[in-house]
Parts: sequence; structure tokens; C-alpha cells
Amino acid sequence: MSLVTMAFRRDKSTDQTRGKIKILKTDEFFGIDECCIIGKLMAGAVTEEMSISGTDKRIVSVESHFGDKVCTKNGAQVVLMVSGANKRDYEYGQEVEFEKALTATVAAKPKGRIIIA
Repeated sequence: MSLVTMAFRRDKSTDQTRGKIKILKTDEFFGIDECCIIGKLMAGAVTEEMSISGTDKRIVSVESHFGDKVCTKNGAQVVLMVSGANKRDYEYGQEVEFEKALTATVAAKPKGRIIIA
């Protein structure tokens, strides 16, 4: 096993349907509708398809030292862009739980035929 594999592999035993972070800082940027939350992953995992427990606020993007879109490393610092959230909704030191968002199933569109003349 290489050193890179040992350092950056994803732990398959972590529950990727729930996660909890401790907030270090929140901020809003001009011209962007999402709120930026910088936090420390306390338990579980954080992915782009998650929402804050009990609300309709969804994670738009996840970035960390260990990769983008998913973070499973406990203690890692993560940067989340959350839609529907406000900077004043969260304080320093507050713990926030995330859960896998239920996605509505979209009916498949009928495929048309392409006629080349």
C-alpha cells in the first residue's frame, strides 16, 4: 500500500448519510446567494447532497484539504457553501448537524428520434 493511499483513502466505515460540524466562521460574499461556513468536521461525513437537519438549507459545495464534494475525515477543516442560509443564523462554536437530503425522483423524459435528411 502506498503512502498516498494510506493518507487520502476514504474510510468506508463512516456513515455518509449524516454529519456534524463545529462552526469556526461564517461569511457572505457580494454577488453570491450562498452563505460560506468554515467548520471542523466532528462526526460522520459532509457531502454536496446534504441539508441542515430540520431545514431546507442545502449544501451547494464542499471543499477541504482532503478533497472536494465529500469529506469523511474527522477533525478536518471544511468550507461549505450553503444555499438558503444567512451569516447571522450561525455563531462561532455552534454545532450543526447535516443529513442526506431527500431528492424527488424525476420522471424520465421520452427520448425523441433524430431524423437526418
